[in-house]
Amino acid sequence: MNEKSRFKGFLLSYVLIPIILAIVFTGAILYVMKVPVGKPLQSLGSKIPGLSLFIPAPVPTSSEAQSSTNSMKQATASNTSEVKSQKQEITQLKAELSSSKQDLQKANSKVTSLQKQIKTTNTQNYQDQMKKMSQIYSNMSPSKAGAIFDAMPLEDAAYTISMLSQDVQSSILGSMKDPSKAAQITTVLNDLAEQPASDQTSLKDQVHQIVQKNETQNNSLVETLSEMPATQSAGIIKTMMGSDSQSAMTILKDMNTSTRSSILTEITKSNPKMAAVITAELK
Repeated sequence: MNEKSRFKGFLLSYVLIPIILAIVFTGAILYVMKVPVGKPLQSLGSKIPGLSLFIPAPVPTSSEAQSSTNSMKQATASNTSEVKSQKQEITQLKAELSSSKQDLQKANSKVTSLQKQIKTTNTQNYQDQMKKMSQIYSNMSPSKAGAIFDAMPLEDAAYTISMLSQDVQSSILGSMKDPSKAAQITTVLNDLAEQPASDQTSLKDQVHQIVQKNETQNNSLVETLSEMPATQSAGIIKTMMGSDSQSAMTILKDMNTSTRSSILTEITKSNPKMAAVITAELK
């Protein structure tokens, strides 16, 4: 034990105390020389486990605080500049969008104006064409004009005659040798009167649609009446002759010979005069 005590005393007296004195002496010299060693030592000591509990973290100097403040100001200024740039970009985009809308409105207005001009031109051309057609057929004998329309396909005949005046139309229809076709043309003209066309293209489209619709309806009626007993079909035809003789004649003409003969036989039994009229018109 004595030897251990002597060793500790020796270690304390000749090692530790000199080291401590040397540190204090060196620190005093450095302090007098104004060498900033306190902060590095403090920073080093605060990082050593155990020792950091007793040594507080170094307090930032005024220069460091000023540097941090400047950095924050620069970051804030940078953010402010970026926000300002974004706002300017948004403003520019809005202006471009507004300009695009105005250009689009001008373009739409121009298209609308051109469409009106085209429609006006087409309407004028259509009216001029109607006048020319009326002059041609009005200078022609009704029988000759009627023969021309008899030879035309139904759609072409309806389209052509629709461009004539009503007086010329009546004259031609009354002179046609095919009463069934005259009846079909009259039906087309009646449908056109409900929706007058403003140009030739519209007129041709309307005539085509009406003819197709009437043909479909007529074919359906022909098929239905052909499948019914002759007595019932004759009754329907007699009723149609009183209200719409043109459609009735068209239906009879489109039937096959056998079915038509059976219906006419039944009509003759109850109304021989009507049967004679139908037979004369079918020839």
